Amino acid sequence: MSDIVIICLSIPPLFVSSWNILKGRLNTVVVIYPVFFLFYVSPSFLNVIYGKPEYASKFYNFNLANDDSLTLLVYGIFISSLLLFFTYKTFVSSKFKLDVSVMKVNSFVLRGLILLSISSLLLVFFSPNPEIYFDYGKIRSLYGTADYDFYVYVSFACVISAFCILLLRFFYGANISIFKSILLLTILTLDIVFNGKRLLMFFLPVYFMIGYFYSNKKKYEVIKVILSFLLFISFYSYYTDEVKFDISKSEEEVYSNLRIDFGRDDVLKFAIYKTLIQGESIVDYPGQTMVGAIMAYIPRSMFPHDEMKPYPYAQYLTNQLVYNEQGAGLRGWTVTTSFIDEFVSNFGWLGFLCVLLFYYKSFKYIDCLKSQNQRFYFYIVLAFLHVVHPHAIMPLLYFALFLIVKNGFSFYKFK
Repeated sequence: MSDIVIICLSIPPLFVSSWNILKGRLNTVVVIYPVFFLFYVSPSFLNVIYGKPEYASKFYNFNLANDDSLTLLVYGIFISSLLLFFTYKTFVSSKFKLDVSVMKVNSFVLRGLILLSISSLLLVFFSPNPEIYFDYGKIRSLYGTADYDFYVYVSFACVISAFCILLLRFFYGANISIFKSILLLTILTLDIVFNGKRLLMFFLPVYFMIGYFYSNKKKYEVIKVILSFLLFISFYSYYTDEVKFDISKSEEEVYSNLRIDFGRDDVLKFAIYKTLIQGESIVDYPGQTMVGAIMAYIPRSMFPHDEMKPYPYAQYLTNQLVYNEQGAGLRGWTVTTSFIDEFVSNFGWLGFLCVLLFYYKSFKYIDCLKSQNQRFYFYIVLAFLHVVHPHAIMPLLYFALFLIVKNGFSFYKFK
């Protein structure tokens, strides 16, 4: 029943958001809602059409959460509350007309972005074994080795490089040459290969979505966006078949894996089930993984004990999910999480209020920004927070914090 309610509540804001995006009338909720819809609402459609997934034995806790009526009730009420909030904001919040002519940046910043965009290539070139990075995903199987330790820096550089490429695409705008576009796409492709994770695959369709706003030939750009999504799916299929799994999979396994990778409902339900319903902790203390994210790039060797610096949130959730153990599970893989279930895992019932407050303050702050460039930057950062946990994009969050301080941050001065 909760799936039906969620579906019904999701349609009005989706229609309004899509219509405004196509017309170039934007604000924060208009841009962010489709991302929320994809990861938190579309699973309800799939539940109705294909049924609930039956997860693999190592993810049996997902099945327990999915079958627990109280968990589903709490989840349904929370998502429905967010949908009502999004609906209100999409209808009443003022929109601005996208003006691509003001998407400009000075030459010094442009050169800096170009240098950062090739940082990953330079690191791979000077790495101990550069050839490893061209075998997609192989480096992630070398956890605990010197090569993997260096890969941490390469992975970081790839995220920075890919994000800079998106910014360069913004700033080159309608005047981008074929040569520049091919060069940027080549570097982005290499970032995807060197990084060896799924996150950067999503940058490819985003690159072409940016071009949509600059072009007068919208139908042509829509075709390119669709083709880029097909390429994204091909990348993902290769990752699933050749990197993540070495066994042939049934249709049920494929369906459950897709739900894990392209939905965040499962981890949120598990966080609700484990933290609120069973009363067990995923983290060691409230706010632990947020503290860890802030200290992400402080060397662990600077701490008297390794445990004093918290690990990324996904390590804690995966350890509890798979092994029913509290604390960080130091393994070479994790399930994909987002900021919403991280709030719940860290603060319990109060986490729901934190999520609503975060949305309200973020939307209000971003919509008050006068700089269109900064608005788009915050749009991208906020969108990624729905896809991965904050620790994974801390370089982007550091710069967002810098912009907030630079702008004279105060929640009480918003218009």
